[in-house]
Amino acid sequence: MNIVNTLTLRHIKSHKRRSLLTVLSIIVSVAMVTAVFTTVFSFVTFLRDATLAYDGSWQAELTYEETPDLAAFQSEDTEYYAGVQLCRFTYQKDIEKAKAYSQIDAVDEAVVKMRNIKIKEGAFPKNKGDLLITDKYIENNKLNWRVGDTVSLYCADFATEKEYFKEYKICGIAQGNVSFFDNRDGVTANADSAVSYVTLRYKTLDESFYDKAETLQKKTGAKHISYNTDLLDYSGVNRGSSTIRTVKIFTCIILAVIVFASVFMIYDSFAVSYQERERYLGMLASVGATKKQKRSSIYFEGFILGTAGTVLGIIAGFVGMAITFRSIEGAFLSTIAIPIQGTLKVHFSPYIIIGTVALSALTIFVSCYIPARRASKTTPINAIKGTNTVKVKKAKRLRVSGLTKKLYGFEGELAVKNFKRNGRRSRTIVFALVMSVVLFLSVTNFSQLFTSLVQMETGEQNADFQVYSKIEDKDEIKKYFERADIDDCVSYLQVNSTLKNTDLLTADAKSAYNSKEKSIYLFVMENERFDDYLRALGEKPEGYHHTDSLKAIIFNQVTDVSGKMHKSFPAFSADVAGKTLECYINQIDENTGENNIKHDFNVTAGAITDKEYDGRLFLPKYMNYPSIILPEDAISVLPVEQNGCVFNIFVRDYKPAMEAAESYFESKGIACEIVDTTSQIQAINAVLQIMKVFMYGFITLITLIAIINIINSVSNSMNERKTEFAMLKSVGVTPKGFKKMVYVESVRYGVKSLLWSLPLSVALHALMYYALSSAEGMQIPFSTNWQYYVAAVLAVFAIILMSLLYSADKIKDDNIIENLKQD
Repeated sequence: MNIVNTLTLRHIKSHKRRSLLTVLSIIVSVAMVTAVFTTVFSFVTFLRDATLAYDGSWQAELTYEETPDLAAFQSEDTEYYAGVQLCRFTYQKDIEKAKAYSQIDAVDEAVVKMRNIKIKEGAFPKNKGDLLITDKYIENNKLNWRVGDTVSLYCADFATEKEYFKEYKICGIAQGNVSFFDNRDGVTANADSAVSYVTLRYKTLDESFYDKAETLQKKTGAKHISYNTDLLDYSGVNRGSSTIRTVKIFTCIILAVIVFASVFMIYDSFAVSYQERERYLGMLASVGATKKQKRSSIYFEGFILGTAGTVLGIIAGFVGMAITFRSIEGAFLSTIAIPIQGTLKVHFSPYIIIGTVALSALTIFVSCYIPARRASKTTPINAIKGTNTVKVKKAKRLRVSGLTKKLYGFEGELAVKNFKRNGRRSRTIVFALVMSVVLFLSVTNFSQLFTSLVQMETGEQNADFQVYSKIEDKDEIKKYFERADIDDCVSYLQVNSTLKNTDLLTADAKSAYNSKEKSIYLFVMENERFDDYLRALGEKPEGYHHTDSLKAIIFNQVTDVSGKMHKSFPAFSADVAGKTLECYINQIDENTGENNIKHDFNVTAGAITDKEYDGRLFLPKYMNYPSIILPEDAISVLPVEQNGCVFNIFVRDYKPAMEAAESYFESKGIACEIVDTTSQIQAINAVLQIMKVFMYGFITLITLIAIINIINSVSNSMNERKTEFAMLKSVGVTPKGFKKMVYVESVRYGVKSLLWSLPLSVALHALMYYALSSAEGMQIPFSTNWQYYVAAVLAVFAIILMSLLYSADKIKDDNIIENLKQD
């Protein structure tokens, strides 16, 4: 080991507190980088494993009108099973209820592995007439079927559309929470019928997956191809996936904040370390040390401290996330809407270590670069004079304004001149303050943006659960909830329609939409609630319920969809009331399957408002298209039979009510979807809480270390100025005068740091806003919580004032003569 490195090690040992603080800073930085990589990788792995357990390992499914050449699927890299959709079926007593049909498919046994089917009893079908049924179907229909029973089913053949009775022997009962059985409750042995679909997976899953699947589609003449998007999402190969894109953007933003904060935090330590070593570096220069040797001294210190900090940081990151996952596991798993077996645990990958080490090495190198460059320029004369620490510039640069002299007197003038002279040490303290403020505001702004994004996607829904049904079942479902023990049931239709006479739109709306015809939301409310809405707006219901002349409430507030700054504005001009809105609804042609049948209708604009209903009707908070609201009577004249109806259910104990409704609808053969919005919101809140705990834990650690760095920097500065203070005391400066100097310096440090940190925080806020808006294709509201900025301003002055007072208190009783003798 050469003499420079030996002296560097001696310096590290002799300044244990500074070295320990530097290592601690590196540990925090590395631990947070490790935690980010570990959290993302572990959550994605957890969701991928959950998808494999719940939905199987299939990746794509190709459907056919004629049997394909199955030899095309046979390769070393491909696994597949072929299936036939045989028939719909119901058990005998439900012959009259055609809507209670489930489905039987004939498939290869490979389906067991690829769809992750758990056979609870019996075995997979081997012979024709064998039937594997789900326990969910048996339970929902209150049947006593067992393995070995022969059952008579009423079937409707898919190919011939013939209806008939057929006997099946139950050979096995499968666990029914696999999505494959959601609409295929029975599986039988492969039949002598045309293959209607082939489900496959590739052993090697990479970016070429889509090309290979689409090549197979063309080669075999498949009519349609569908993908297991969840599995592909969590495997990282779903092209165009907003999920993966969003995760990458969030990860990059968080890592950028960590690296940004870490560079300034660690740089502060190395900058102070250089200032402490400046004289001995000058001594080395006087005996022939080269620029490279002086520069390598700083890099060697960074390597030694960085190695220790990186190893301990990686361990701390993994241990910290393991403890975090263990503590939140129960709460998190309880919010997952699907039944998942397994635990939320830390998943290890060599790439996490590689990524962490690479990013940490870059962070430490950047932190060392400026101190190392300064060290290389150190000369003996400058080191002895302290020129690099305290620079006396031109006289005009040290002038103090008359206002400062008048306000603070002689002591204030000294404080301002000292701040200007103190050069790099002052900048080190300012940088530490800037870093803390920017980090705090960036984290709070990011959290606010993320929360707003989630709220926009969920629509701030407050129903306990929702029911989505066909419009033909609306009355039956409504009658059920009128009898059920619930607090309230609010139903509505949402129909996407198109406005033709866009001349009624405001200039802002025309500019945002920029097309001749524009989409418009059409909501249909229950008559009674519609009338209540009108009365709340000061309108009378008369004239709104005539089906021969539709009249609507105009919800006249939309958001800017230009992708620029978020703003709300009226969609229609102020004089739209009483005018006719010419609209049409597109419907699907049942023969061609294309959405090209237009149904025209006219609506008279009635009450104009920007106030939502009482919150129980779901209206998105940030509408990006104009909205019109009609009473339920309008259903009789509008072509909405292809649209669905939504029921918002409000009840204190929602789970029993939701399960009772699901059981009733299944027994009545009502096809509907029940959405557990409460669990969804709980899951979202759990994720938000995890994110906030993670981020605020990080900012707390970083800020504490930054404060310690500031206190140490100020203390070192005060120690170096002992001679100056002794001289001032000798000429009559009182303790009150010293305090005045401290207050003025505090103001200077605070103002300087805020002039940098506040604009930079706003710029980073705007950058994060644009990044998230672009990634999601949504206009997140851009707003600023000024209370956080006020808190940051107060905290800055409090930190620097406490640091200066603490340091001044340490030297207040020093002996004047001894301090004057130091130089």
